[in-house]
Amino acid sequence: MSDDRPQDPPSPWSTPSPGGEAGADPGADRTAPLPYGQGSAPPPAPPYGQPPAYGQPPAYGQPPASGQQYGAPAYTAYAPNPDSAQVRSSATLWLILNIVSVLFCGNLPGIAGAIFAGLALGRVDADPVDARRKTRIAKILFFAGLILAAVLIVVAAVGLLVFGTHSSIGPVPSVGA
Repeated sequence: MSDDRPQDPPSPWSTPSPGGEAGADPGADRTAPLPYGQGSAPPPAPPYGQPPAYGQPPAYGQPPASGQQYGAPAYTAYAPNPDSAQVRSSATLWLILNIVSVLFCGNLPGIAGAIFAGLALGRVDADPVDARRKTRIAKILFFAGLILAAVLIVVAAVGLLVFGTHSSIGPVPSVGA
């Protein structure tokens, strides 16, 4: 008896028949899923003491590669830098000091210092060395602003002492006299 029903198209998940294409053998089981790993045997383990090939897990009983401790994470590229906590706290301190000095003392170099401290906070995790350099610049600008303010206060005080009591203009005339 002939099979008059239409044939299903071959499934992309089915295994090809030994004859080549999946549709070459009409009696082949086209719906059988591929076994785990595409039906191939796992690659052989590398010799003892050598790391496995890229993308392959180490074989059972193999020592960890390149001096790695058992149970230690294989990749530490995204581990936080131990210096980043100290640099972050230092940058935060100088950011706050520069902002306060701008608001209450009129420290104009403190504006640039606050900008450098903010840039340092943004670079702490990516590049702690650059963040430390920016923090140092923020600290220098903070003290430069304070020294500039102190010099201006001294100059103003001396000016008031020298020229404040001995005015060459004289008394202000009254309007009604």
